[in-house]
Amino acid sequence: MGLKSARDTIVQRLEEVAKDSTNLEEIAYAGASLEKLVKIDFDVLPEDTAYNIGVPGTAGFGVAAIKDELLPSGYAKLSGHDDVMSPNYGNVVDAHGSVFVYIPPFHYKMSGNVIAISPVATSGFVKPRAFYDAPNGFLVFKYLAGNVGGKLTSKQFVDPVSTSTSHNPIGNLISSPANNYGGFVDACKGDGYKTLTIFEWNALQLISLAQSQSGASTALCAYNDVAPYFPKGNLANALKDYNDSSVTFTASGYSNCALTGSGSDLAKTTHNGQNSGVADVTGNMWKIVTGLTYLAKVTGTATASGETTVTIANHGLAVDDVIYFGGTPSSGSTYNTAAYTVTAVSDTNTVTLNNALERDIASTDGVYSARYFRVLKTSVNPNDLTTSNLLDESNYDMLDLTGIVGSNAGWTYLGNGVNQVLNFSTDTNSKEYKKASVGIPTSAGVSSSGTTSFGNDGLNRYLRNGLVVLVGGAWSNSGSAGVFCANLTSYSSYSSSSVGGFASVSL
Repeated sequence: MGLKSARDTIVQRLEEVAKDSTNLEEIAYAGASLEKLVKIDFDVLPEDTAYNIGVPGTAGFGVAAIKDELLPSGYAKLSGHDDVMSPNYGNVVDAHGSVFVYIPPFHYKMSGNVIAISPVATSGFVKPRAFYDAPNGFLVFKYLAGNVGGKLTSKQFVDPVSTSTSHNPIGNLISSPANNYGGFVDACKGDGYKTLTIFEWNALQLISLAQSQSGASTALCAYNDVAPYFPKGNLANALKDYNDSSVTFTASGYSNCALTGSGSDLAKTTHNGQNSGVADVTGNMWKIVTGLTYLAKVTGTATASGETTVTIANHGLAVDDVIYFGGTPSSGSTYNTAAYTVTAVSDTNTVTLNNALERDIASTDGVYSARYFRVLKTSVNPNDLTTSNLLDESNYDMLDLTGIVGSNAGWTYLGNGVNQVLNFSTDTNSKEYKKASVGIPTSAGVSSSGTTSFGNDGLNRYLRNGLVVLVGGAWSNSGSAGVFCANLTSYSSYSSSSVGGFASVSL
């Protein structure tokens, strides 16, 4: 079925609902979608599959029905899967009872801070990195991961798992992973999934941004009634949303954590503002994502205090880079406070610093620079990541974040007047595209308080060896939490009662 035929089918279904339903909410939902759909000129788009991302501000946008041939063995479509009006639209369940949401491939374009999304390749648009790893889209847990029968499970109204022994630990799963962030990666893989990647999280970010900007009524995007117009969550230790106090949550029994998918208005807590979407993307638990890390370099030779020339094997540095020195860079280590600026690069192994070293530098001491962030190579399958290779340098390309994450500068917030916030490029080999794929904002697109156009969401900047990125915020966070929120302070061997996440399946 082509896009125009699909549009006609959806319009017919919505017209039937508007005519025959006695539910005022359903009638409003159908009417608003009809108003959007009838204005779309589908003749400008090539014929393509009907199983697509949809149109921002209309019923079903942000998820899709999945083709039978793409459905993994043992998975089944939930009742209403093919109906854009159904809360189960695009939802499937696996043999263990985990509920997933299907996110189909799409293309997008940023014009300043305005996003456009297309279900097909279009001039000036680019495909998010998530769909290079998952060319046919991906399935993502609808709810934060819980423990049901010893299996990592996506199920509503359960206590989410954490990486701490104090709160529903992942170590209690049958697969017995370690109770730390790296262990969560093993927990997902041990039960037949993978950890949600930062690239897949970025796809959810883009969908939420498009819904926020769509101007859709609350019938089509429930969170568009209270600013910031983004998914609501369990925040501020209050079992309710920080900005919309009408959205409350059911306590899990541990601290101020809530049961999965327990928002009093589920649609307000999903990535697309509809009941069909991925819940709990904002707050409740920090979400572990893979695909971006930070690996400190080790100095090549010992250097005495008072020296300005330092040997660092294959340093990759440039003039004006700011660097720091720390101890032996085991997972979790960070640098000492003294900062040095590279004034000259003699060769691939030697640099000159602006000031003499304040202390002796051992050959095993770590060198910290914003150039040492790492993004997963496109040749590496995220399904193959485990604790043992999560920090393997050979799996990653260098990603220079100089300008936005140059030191342990702490929190900054997305949005700065009219400045462009998100990186964008149609050149998939460019640094800008790679930054965009992990949701890192431009250096000019952040400020001390952010803007509601990006949820006032925060970025916690840090140079942490063995980095594991956390996104979305937890129950103790407030205005900084949201789909664009990211925390760069954590590492693979760390654990926390408020850190868990989502699993996903590449297609």
